[in-house]
Amino acid sequence: MDLPHILFKPNVLVDTHILRSFESGSILKNLFGCILDSKRIKYHKVLPMLLADVYEAIGGVDLAVLDGTYLWHGAGDAPVRMNTVLVGRDAVAVETVGATLAGLDPHKMPVIQEFAKRGLGEACLENIKLVGTSFERLQERFISASKVQKKQRARGVAILKPGWSSESSL
Repeated sequence: MDLPHILFKPNVLVDTHILRSFESGSILKNLFGCILDSKRIKYHKVLPMLLADVYEAIGGVDLAVLDGTYLWHGAGDAPVRMNTVLVGRDAVAVETVGATLAGLDPHKMPVIQEFAKRGLGEACLENIKLVGTSFERLQERFISASKVQKKQRARGVAILKPGWSSESSL
């Protein structure tokens, strides 16, 4: 498989993505875009191993930025405004924290587990040091916001998408 030659000589590689509750991940899944193959869908069956191979081949990610301005749950659901940004030098740790906040279990996410198995980053939440807001406080905000969204959805209340209003109802 071919990879872009520029990936092998960058000064700094910054990987950015939005925070979402997708089992295949955000930051680490982003590496799939590095593969120069118009028919890369064929790699989905081996995605965790492939992404870890790409990560190792390019020498890792220097800075991982997970934009949690909104949490995206999935198709059809409006995003939840969270005003959170996760940044770190360990892309696996950033992905682990983001996945947990999004309501996923990193221990059940094959991509995170493959990276952890290879020693490419920290996937154990207890070993990740957060600076700024405590994880517990962030988690409370995420749980609270998700509950509000579920109640609004149950009542049939429309939830505005980003950019439609300068105010947040949460």
